[in-house]
Amino acid sequence: MKFLKSVFSEMKQVTWPKGKVLAAMTWTVVSSIVVLAIFFGLVDSAISAAVGWLLSL
Repeated sequence: MKFLKSVFSEMKQVTWPKGKVLAAMTWTVVSSIVVLAIFFGLVDSAISAAVGWLLSL
């Protein structure tokens, strides 16, 4: 119980970002995820094609 009280005490001291900053950070995270998903999808497709080509030899 003491732990939870200290957690709530610390959470009251947290400075949360304002709306515009939060929106900018959210946009950065979402766009980074999309870019990385596309990149890894392309890499996966290239590796799959290469393995398929090697297995067909």
